[in-house]
Amino acid sequence: MNYRSLVTVAGLATLATGCADRASAMQQPDDAAAFLSHVRGADPVVCELVGHALRNTWGRGSVTPVLRVPGQTEETVALVRWAHQAHEQSDMIPTLRAALDEPDACVRATAARLFDHTRDRRRAVSVLTDALRSSNATTQHAAAMALGYVEDRAAVGALVERMTSRDVEMRLVVAWALGEIEHPDAIPALVRALDDADVGVRGNAAWALGRIERSAAVGPLADALGDPEVSVRVNAAWALGQIEDAAAIPALSEVLQRDQNAEVRRAAAWALGKIE
Repeated sequence: MNYRSLVTVAGLATLATGCADRASAMQQPDDAAAFLSHVRGADPVVCELVGHALRNTWGRGSVTPVLRVPGQTEETVALVRWAHQAHEQSDMIPTLRAALDEPDACVRATAARLFDHTRDRRRAVSVLTDALRSSNATTQHAAAMALGYVEDRAAVGALVERMTSRDVEMRLVVAWALGEIEHPDAIPALVRALDDADVGVRGNAAWALGRIERSAAVGPLADALGDPEVSVRVNAAWALGQIEDAAAIPALSEVLQRDQNAEVRRAAAWALGKIE
């Protein structure tokens, strides 16, 4: 990643709050492509920082001031402002959809996050649902991730269908996306995923059930407290704390007394505190 691109990323990551000035925001459909070109080839850590900045709500509905860094240009400032004004852009969905097919991982991930900045949520869900059927596995993963960022209940059915995929990464991403959407229609599929052969899928499913916060998941999550993997047990305890149903107290109390792992016991104690 070249220095100018890194400066753009630095500018995005140092957005400050408190300004309601809407002037200077870029509004043309090709701005998405311009922004994505600046993250192409980014280091995974830098890409993750950009992603966190894009998901922050600082700039929604206003252009925020930018803290200057050495070498920062007006183009950089405009791109940073655009990143938080993209939801007002007339139509960037085709550009973002095309970016999901890119070989560059950061471009795909950033495009997925930018779908959350589009105004036409219904169209975004339709386009992304179609992308789930792509013959390209990486495109499918990016589409599932984007649906999680969009957080629209209309995507639940299509995502649930993908929970039976033979592709472990797809199941991982879908479980996460369903947790982001937080709709109870996903509970049966996520409960089944608690028995997945992959530990990551089981853990993500437990986390997602905690995000949805419905008592229907208490029994399955209590059973997941006996999972052989520590990460799954921790996520199950956390999820039960999020649900705050007293029916989970006996199972959590037993974990607190008998589990051999300190992290799991801490999670159980936290969950009991949330419930009581």
